[in-house]
Amino acid sequence: MQVHPQCYYDLVIIIREHKDVFHAWHSSPVAELYTPKIFENTKKSSAYWF
Repeated sequence: MQVHPQCYYDLVIIIREHKDVFHAWHSSPVAELYTPKIFENTKKSSAYWF
C-alpha cells in the first residue's frame, strides 16, 4: 500500500496544532526538527538574508 507524501505533512501539522493531545511528541527531540530556527536581523549583522 502506498501513501501519498502529503498525508505525512498533514499529519505533522495536526500534531503540531494539538499540543494538549500530543504532549509526548512536543517534548521529544523529533519536535525540534519541525520547529524552524528564526533569524533575527539586526543593524550589527554583517550580511543580508533574503
